Amino acid sequence: MGRRLVVVEDEPTVREARTVLLGTWGAEAQAVADIASLQQWLATPGRSPPDLLIVDDRVSQGRTGIEALAALRAMVVTGSSLGNHGVEAAQHDLHLLIKPVLPNKLRAMVAFKLGLR
Repeated sequence: MGRRLVVVEDEPTVREARTVLLGTWGAEAQAVADIASLQQWLATPGRSPPDLLIVDDRVSQGRTGIEALAALRAMVVTGSSLGNHGVEAAQHDLHLLIKPVLPNKLRAMVAFKLGLR
């Protein structure tokens, strides 16, 4: 794959598992726990934006994944099937996956978003 992906996930075990999985696919995977950490990571001098963000829809401190994606396009992953997550994601032209996300489904969506075959 050879692409840089950033995972924003507040659950440590999910964050680690997703990062390891993406790494096995050849991605340079970085993970952060919240929006503040993402902003700090992005603000590092000389750092270019990731090719793709994979963001939990409900990150810490009552903030949403949509907030994390303000300037970057990505996928949103949520464990909640309630609410209007799909409508909100569609309004922002984002893709939504419902947890638990099977590895083959995640890989297919990552490939789609990155234009890989």
